[in-house]
Amino acid sequence: MSVYTVELPAPDAPSRVQPGIGAFQPNDANYQLAVIRFEDSGAASDPRELPLAVECIEQARNAPNGAVVMVFIHGWHHNAEWDIDTDSGDMHFAAFRQVLKALTLREAERCDATGAKGRRIVGVYVGWNGDPPGSLLPSLGFLTHASFWNRCKTAETIGGGADLRDALAKIFAATKSPDQAIATESPLILVGHSMGALILESAFLALLKDPAHPLAFDLPAGRPHLRPVEILRNGKPLLFPDVLLALNSAADSAIFHQIRDELAQRGIVKTIRANGPVYTPPLLISATSVADNDTGRIWPLAKGPWAGRKTDGHDAALFTHDFALVEEPVQCDPRNIGLDFGQNWHCLRPPENLGVGAPTFTIDLPTRARDSVQDRAVPHGRYRLIPRAPHQAPLGWVFQLPGHLVSDHNDIFNSRASSLILGMIQISGAVMSLARDWDDTFEPI
Repeated sequence: MSVYTVELPAPDAPSRVQPGIGAFQPNDANYQLAVIRFEDSGAASDPRELPLAVECIEQARNAPNGAVVMVFIHGWHHNAEWDIDTDSGDMHFAAFRQVLKALTLREAERCDATGAKGRRIVGVYVGWNGDPPGSLLPSLGFLTHASFWNRCKTAETIGGGADLRDALAKIFAATKSPDQAIATESPLILVGHSMGALILESAFLALLKDPAHPLAFDLPAGRPHLRPVEILRNGKPLLFPDVLLALNSAADSAIFHQIRDELAQRGIVKTIRANGPVYTPPLLISATSVADNDTGRIWPLAKGPWAGRKTDGHDAALFTHDFALVEEPVQCDPRNIGLDFGQNWHCLRPPENLGVGAPTFTIDLPTRARDSVQDRAVPHGRYRLIPRAPHQAPLGWVFQLPGHLVSDHNDIFNSRASSLILGMIQISGAVMSLARDWDDTFEPI
């Protein structure tokens, strides 16, 4: 089975996992999870997995307010191992499920006096051999780096393969297709880590260049656009992926340059309009730790130090923002204690300098993970995301993260980093569905 229903029964209780697509009522604390795997050749491991994932998304869109679909492609040294009986397996797969849990609880909070209903959360985990099959290198300490070049070539093969492109195109169509009799547009969030970001960026660029435009639907005439987030192509409303998020990307920076140029050539822009305020949010975000030696040092050596090639997170020519800690500790109270399952929280503050170009954002992130539901006295640190050219409004944001926040190449799901991922998704507008979400998204200082 490659599709699961994950139920969150009670605070501090383990999740319950049921194979298959379970029943759903608005504001249920459960989510759907689909797994799609690929071989080193670039071929899909099991041709049955993609149709099941598509069916899962299409059913989720039948929820009163549709679905939120999040695709995650893991990176080097990771895989799609998961024993649902013991909840053991790959640590990034487990961390991805925690992110889905946080999104699920956020949607469950939508039930209020106005009758708002939460959206169905669907996660799609894309698995591949993050280590060479049968290799002993992962257990040999520093020698594990010997697999970097081999796995990077494999990631390039998968990202350049027809099966991966087909999967992304069908996931997009299942999430966004205007042919379905559903008025509410469902957000699509694409996330890649490490070589998973290489896979994602490569396939995304190829799909952008495809003359059939498999990642874009024109909004049908007469159909109202209900979300405050709007993507336009040459001034006309467009259904398009909401955000691509690359974490410690192992993609050549030339790919990011080309994606940015392709979007500009097609006249694609993005805006958020809600309750009066307007700003230009990102469509692409690449965030890389300054402490990520794997993409900062090993990657250039593997590519040939004479070539001068860099990943997007280490190419200063791409940097659009600076991200830094400005104060610690600060007060950041949880918004809804009634739905407290022991999860961490963050406080995203209203954007500053609206109407000028790219705004400045302030976000408070937890300094540690919570021990239990009763553990609420978690100190937070205040960070500022400041544009380097505030009068510009780029679709692609690239910035580096401090080493204390993400300590190495794989440290992307600690309590601060996980909260930052959710914050970046909020900044992109991907989870905003109704105008009142402006007040729900941003909290005053």
